[in-house]
Amino acid sequence: MNSHQSNWLPTARALEEWLDLTEKRGIEDLIGKSLLAPLNEFLNRPSKHFRGQLVRSGFDLVSNGESPGKYVEEAMQVLEAIHAASLVVDDIQDNSELRRGQPALHRTYGLAVALNSANWLYFWPLETIEQWSVSAQTKFELTRVCHRALIRAHSGQALDVGTPVSELPQERVKSVCLASLELKTGALTALAFELGAVLAGATSEQVSELSRVGCDFGTALQMFDDLGNIKEKTPPDPKRFEDLKGKRPSWVWASAAELLSSDEYSRFKEVVSRLPEEVELNHYFQKAEWIGKAKRNAQEFLDGTLARLDRKIWNAAAVDKMFIMGETLKRSYE
Repeated sequence: MNSHQSNWLPTARALEEWLDLTEKRGIEDLIGKSLLAPLNEFLNRPSKHFRGQLVRSGFDLVSNGESPGKYVEEAMQVLEAIHAASLVVDDIQDNSELRRGQPALHRTYGLAVALNSANWLYFWPLETIEQWSVSAQTKFELTRVCHRALIRAHSGQALDVGTPVSELPQERVKSVCLASLELKTGALTALAFELGAVLAGATSEQVSELSRVGCDFGTALQMFDDLGNIKEKTPPDPKRFEDLKGKRPSWVWASAAELLSSDEYSRFKEVVSRLPEEVELNHYFQKAEWIGKAKRNAQEFLDGTLARLDRKIWNAAAVDKMFIMGETLKRSYE
């Protein structure tokens, strides 16, 4: 997030006052240490803020060039906070070592503190929306789309952590993987578009359509991210092959199941099963021609999503920016 993101969280004193204890209990220092300090540290780590920027995209697509106003910036921070919370929980569930170039939060502060902090961070954005000087209907719509996104994302996480994809029949793998992508990354990206659109005064039909576009855009984003996760990098990426090691649904698994014969797919699973030893898998991917097809399929999915943004319906300049963003996305994982 931006360097001023920590100012978006309450101070320890303000939070103690907001908690409305029956008497002054003097917990300011303790709650600051065990809740706000870990979150401030995490939120100020370097980040591309890509998903937050999509809130502005949702606003621009609906508006006619109006200035977004301060609540679009606030909504960007809401989105980034929810995303950050999901990353902390993901790292706990995946037993990850690093996040954004530093130790995962549970590695520094312990699992209990990190998990509680992340859960708290799911709820605080909803409280901040309640304090905005917007209409009651706008607050209701903003809160509604947040709740829906959180339920969808946690449902997707259930698939992610509870479904060893290598144990599924080959014919089910792609469908399950796409459901996971749609419910996790897709739901959060859809929320970004929805928040911006609601603040721009969009109709319910416009919000619904941008939600679908945002979900598909996020699904495409995850497809490219999954493909990037199997590439060799210099210096080596410690999170490389993370989804394959965890046998979690991903675009790589989906593509392998779709594009390979049953014998070829069995061979792929056999090589993956040798992880964390990576030598054989490295050699496999150097020769795997189907990876190129998987990338082309992801590009076609993204192109189809963007093609639905009709310049006659949405703000033409904002549509053009979305196409540029899509091209940037494709290049960033080459």
